[in-house]
This record gives sequence, C-alpha cells and structure tokens, in this order.
Amino acid sequence: MKRMTKKAILSTLLIPLLMLSMASCRGVGGLSKQPIDKIDGDLTNGERVLQEGFDTVLTAARQSLADLDLKIVRDEQLASGGRMLIGEESMSMWSNGGYVRVVILDADEPEGVTVRVLTLTKSAMNITANWNYAPKVFAALDRNLDRNSG
Repeated sequence: MKRMTKKAILSTLLIPLLMLSMASCRGVGGLSKQPIDKIDGDLTNGERVLQEGFDTVLTAARQSLADLDLKIVRDEQLASGGRMLIGEESMSMWSNGGYVRVVILDADEPEGVTVRVLTLTKSAMNITANWNYAPKVFAALDRNLDRNSG
C-alpha cells in the first residue's frame, strides 16, 4: 500500500471541510425570508409584547442594534405593516459573525407591539458565535425605551 504524503492528507481533509463550510454560509437574504409568524426554537429566539407605540419601539430597536455594535444591513417595511431590521455582527478573531433579525409587528389589539428576535450565524460551523441575541436585544430595548420615556 502506498503511503500518503502530508500534502495529500491535508488536501484530502481540507477540500471537503472547505466545501462544507462554504455550503453552510448563510446570508441576509435567507434570514429575511424566514417566516415571521411561527414561534418555535428554530424560527425565533424570543418574543415580547411591549405597551409602547410602534414608532417608539422601532426607534428604540434601531438604537438597540447600534448599542450592541450590530450594523443595520436591512430595514424594510413588511406587507403586514410591521418592520424588519437585520443587524450584522462583525467578524472577530473568534467568530465569523452573524445576523440578528428584529421583527416589529404593530398589533391593532390593546396588547401592544410584538417584537420577535431571531439570531443566525454566518456559518453553521461557527461554534464561538452568539447563537441567541434575544436577551441582549431585549435588555438594550428596555434601556432605550426607559431613556425615551424619561
């Protein structure tokens, strides 16, 4: 049996890993197309109903993403009348970064405005990324709403 060189071993292992990594890359387009009306572990990291007005919550959500060093890469009106913000976490030494989607739904009911947060890493293989930004987003949202009301 012929013995493999180090170069052959590396290329045999590296090429499939590289292809898997590229196949698992995720983007803003995929995140924006995820359903906003389902609530389960795969489609949302968290949901809260807030009593403040829609415009107040939207302004606080934009500020909250900025406070968390997330660059808003998409800010669009939804057909339902709500708004979708997508913030991008930059790449760091330890992580490829990720995306955080914040959907704000204006309810006509007295319950208030619904805010849903979904986190998606840029690569499924990115084990050091923050997989759930919801607690940080809601904490920043609370701070900004308190600041705006005072």
